[in-house]
Amino acid sequence: MRLCDHFRGKRLMNFGSVRAWLEDEAKDDRTRNPQRVEESKIGSVTFAPSEAKEARPSVPRTNHELYPQYRMLRLEGSRQAQSATGSPGKETIALIAHDQMKTQMASFALDYEAELERRFTRILATGTTGKLVQETAPSLEDRVIPLHSGPKGGDIEIAVEILAGRCQHVVFFVDPLHPHPHIDDVRVVFGACMRTPAVQIFTNEAHAREWVERVLRRRP
Repeated sequence: MRLCDHFRGKRLMNFGSVRAWLEDEAKDDRTRNPQRVEESKIGSVTFAPSEAKEARPSVPRTNHELYPQYRMLRLEGSRQAQSATGSPGKETIALIAHDQMKTQMASFALDYEAELERRFTRILATGTTGKLVQETAPSLEDRVIPLHSGPKGGDIEIAVEILAGRCQHVVFFVDPLHPHPHIDDVRVVFGACMRTPAVQIFTNEAHAREWVERVLRRRP
């Protein structure tokens, strides 16, 4: 996970993030850095007619058969997505940034000030990050809800909002190169996202910017 953030790879950590990626970004990502694979390097496995039935075990045809809990998870995610307003201007986003990433978060808020203002009525932000966003993007000042700093409970406050279904998106600029004394609180945020199928989380700047460019700017 740390290397994903360091090398700006997409980290799809929960059901909501995977579903949103499939719906909004997968088509574009198919052409990202294509690599030619020679047929000779792929190899092949063949079965004699008499061996085929024994060699190939019977497997369920769908994920619903293979993982009964998959259907329940998908239904739960759909219910949560429907219970959230899901309409522009009526959603909540959380902005979190480690110390070395706060400047990048301020730039992110400034570059996409119009999109954030149009889409979200509440912007949850921890400690100094919230103040920076308010100062950098003045039109967002009234929408930003400053919480405690991460080490003083701000991460946990956001986790509570996620678990309660009151936060639909999380942009968390993780510093992958420096240790964090409150790492347990950071894990609480990630855990809350994994327990909440409807929420979408971005853990690095590159992915967050792609999401705004591809999704928020395309939708009215």
